[in-house]
Amino acid sequence: YFARAFVANGTLTAFEPLNVDLDDAIHPRSVVSLNGRLAPGGFLGLPALYGGIMSVVGTWALPLITPLLAFLAVFAWNAVASQAFGRRTGFVSALVLALHPAWLYYTARSLMPNVPFVSLLILAAFAASARPLAHRFPALKGGAADLFVAGLLAGFALAIRPSELLWLVPASFV
Repeated sequence: YFARAFVANGTLTAFEPLNVDLDDAIHPRSVVSLNGRLAPGGFLGLPALYGGIMSVVGTWALPLITPLLAFLAVFAWNAVASQAFGRRTGFVSALVLALHPAWLYYTARSLMPNVPFVSLLILAAFAASARPLAHRFPALKGGAADLFVAGLLAGFALAIRPSELLWLVPASFV
């Protein structure tokens, strides 16, 4: 609802006139109502990110964004794990990720934040470790563009679940 509202109005809120008279008492779970305006109460980055994607490609893409991110993350995880532990381990770890029941379950529910969050972190790790832009375009010496993309992807992940910053900062040092 909020992703489509973002595409239509450029805002993550919608007005509900009944809430003006009822002191904002009517709202679904994970939705906040302030002065009759409904707004997402959690995972604000998900409707904003998906709304931004839908404004470029169209609203038909909404149910496909999470599965596409999950698909790309499996290949990125294969590359990251292969680089760190060898090809065989990378392949097995990507296979385990792709077939993990929680991964499959949350991928099938397009608007749950778990898979997009983890997928964006995996894609950020891939951009930072494999440096695909620096390899593809040698003129980009040093891979600063890859680090920028990695930071952007990690930022999108944190926009979806900002509370995860508490463990991501110490983990990034490891």
